[in-house]
Amino acid sequence: MELADMLRLVPTLILLGIGLMLAIAMLRGKVGSLSVGKDGLQVKNNEAIQVQSMTLARLLDGFIVDLDGELLDFAHGRTRALRKPMLQLLNEFNLAPDGKRNICFAMAEPLNEAVRQNKFKVLLRPANVNSYIGRLVKRIREEYEFLSMEHGRETCPKDGSPCAGYPGWEELEGGIARLLMDGWAMHIKDHVVKICEKKMELYQMYKASYEELGDNVRGNIASDCFEKNRNYIRELQGGM
Repeated sequence: MELADMLRLVPTLILLGIGLMLAIAMLRGKVGSLSVGKDGLQVKNNEAIQVQSMTLARLLDGFIVDLDGELLDFAHGRTRALRKPMLQLLNEFNLAPDGKRNICFAMAEPLNEAVRQNKFKVLLRPANVNSYIGRLVKRIREEYEFLSMEHGRETCPKDGSPCAGYPGWEELEGGIARLLMDGWAMHIKDHVVKICEKKMELYQMYKASYEELGDNVRGNIASDCFEKNRNYIRELQGGM
C-alpha cells in the first residue's frame, strides 16, 4: 500500500477508534446516548447527569424537611395558643392561679405528644377527627384527675385547711372538647392542606427538571409524591 493510500485511511481509522472508545464508555455507563445535530456529534455524559440529578434530589429533600418542620412549629403554636381560652374557661371557677396553670399544662402534654406523632393527614380527616378528639379528651381527663387527686391532698398554707377542690371533670369536658376541635384541630388541618399544596408545587417543578435530565426514575417518584399529596388534600377535605 502506497503512502497516499495509507494517509487516506487515517480519518477512517480515527473515527473507528473514537467509535470503539464511545462504545466501551457506553457499556461502562459513562455515556448515556449519542445524537447528531447541527453542531455535530452530541454525547450525553451519564456521570454528569447523575450528579445533577442527585443534587436536585438533595435540594428537594431539604425543602420537604423544611415544610414538615413548618407544620410541626405551627401545630405547637396552636397548642400554646389554647392557653388563653383555657384560662378564660377556668376563670368561671374559684381556682388559684397555680391551679389554673397546672390544668393548662395537663391539657398541653397530650397535645404536644400528638404533634410529635404527626399523624394529622390521617387523623384529621372528617371520618376520623371526632374519635381522635375524643381520645385526646380522654388523655386530658386522665391528667386532670391525677392533678385533682394530688391537689386534694394539699392544705392551705394560711390555716392548714384543705385546699378548694378542682371543679368536676364534667363541668370542663364540653368546653375542652370544643377548644380542641375549633381552636386546635381545624387550624392544624387547614395548615396541613397548605403544606401539601406547597409540596405539590415542588414535586411538579422537580419532576420537570428530572425529565429534562432524562432521570425517569426520580421523575416518576416525584410524580407519585405529587399524587400522594393531592390525595391527602382530597381526604382531609372530605372528597372521594
